[in-house]
Amino acid sequence: LSARFDAAVVDLMLGGVSTLDFAARLRDEGVPFVFASGYSDSDELKGSFPDIRLVTKPYSGDDLIEAVAIACGRAKAA
Repeated sequence: LSARFDAAVVDLMLGGVSTLDFAARLRDEGVPFVFASGYSDSDELKGSFPDIRLVTKPYSGDDLIEAVAIACGRAKAA
């Protein structure tokens, strides 16, 4: 995956299916990513992905750009 993607935005639930296994694969392969979701931050997310930022819907384009830039190491968290 890392050879094909610079970063990813992962929705927590797609069609009622959790994407946490996919996110774990991204992490294992070194692909930077952020979560985007209309759901609040869950304990499972905090426990499994403590360093991954969650951008909650509705979010602005600037919020998403900042989160991805931080995930990629191109910006510092405020």
